[in-house]
Amino acid sequence: APPIKTKKGWVLFYHGQKEAFSSKGVRTENTVPTPKIGIIAEVQNSISLRSALNVWETTMSADLDNFLGYSPAKAKIAEFSDNQYKGTTIRYINFPYPDMALDYSIVSAPSGLNYLVISSSREAIYMIIDKLISI
Repeated sequence: APPIKTKKGWVLFYHGQKEAFSSKGVRTENTVPTPKIGIIAEVQNSISLRSALNVWETTMSADLDNFLGYSPAKAKIAEFSDNQYKGTTIRYINFPYPDMALDYSIVSAPSGLNYLVISSSREAIYMIIDKLISI
């Protein structure tokens, strides 16, 4: 993924994912990376955004079905769960495993800026969090 540079805007990103899961949930590595996408947007009011995202969770996976290509019916658990990565809270739903997921987070960068990140896999959101906490 390219370096992240936004100026009160947003970026669509692409990630070549290597993490994969078999139909039985066994973790493997793809020899050919699978394309994953996401959005990064600078946010001004993270408190209001968190509240809005909590409300949106009830329809988020259906609303983003065409964008991500994951059917909400394939979710292992129909509700969002919590995860932590390097001190950042992530909300997610797996379809049915982390290589096909809807993950989102508000990431606080050392620069003092906050970013909304929505991604189509756990590996993709981890990669973006790594980049954002280093800028």
